[in-house]
Amino acid sequence: MRNRPRPPWFDDDILQVRRDRRKAEKRWKRTKLASDLLAFKSKRNYVIYLMNNRRRKYYSQFIEENSSNQSKLFRESKRLLNIQADKTLPSHTNAVKLADDMGDYFVHKITAIRAKLAASTQFLPSAAQGSDYPTTLEMTDLSFSEFALLTEEDSFKTKVKKWQIAKGKKEERGGEQ
Repeated sequence: MRNRPRPPWFDDDILQVRRDRRKAEKRWKRTKLASDLLAFKSKRNYVIYLMNNRRRKYYSQFIEENSSNQSKLFRESKRLLNIQADKTLPSHTNAVKLADDMGDYFVHKITAIRAKLAASTQFLPSAAQGSDYPTTLEMTDLSFSEFALLTEEDSFKTKVKKWQIAKGKKEERGGEQ
């Protein structure tokens, strides 16, 4: 038997009609009479009606009372939909090494992006003499002509794949440097 906390809309009335439904079901299974089957179905339908009605009233009132508190509404909707933040990391045995590898991945990624931008555009003369990086105003020739929509799953897979590639390159260079 499970011992879960009851939802806030579940009360003693619902508990009692559920007990009555179960008694009617046991009676019908024991006697196999059509009249007992009808009694069971009637009680079953009433339990469903009562639970749906109480649930609807509770959440309608909850929404009405918290309509000005978006945080509370979103938190409750996430709880109802069983949405949980994905806080998983790649498998690892050493947390410090994992953090270093992830840091190396992002440093490599930023360096690669800067190199691609520098190779694909002509920058205006630098306003900040001696600066290695162009200012936003200097990147006026940049344009993006194509966009592709990514799902969260595609994005995660791409990040993990690139992280693994960067990790492999680091190991080829001789591991920790």
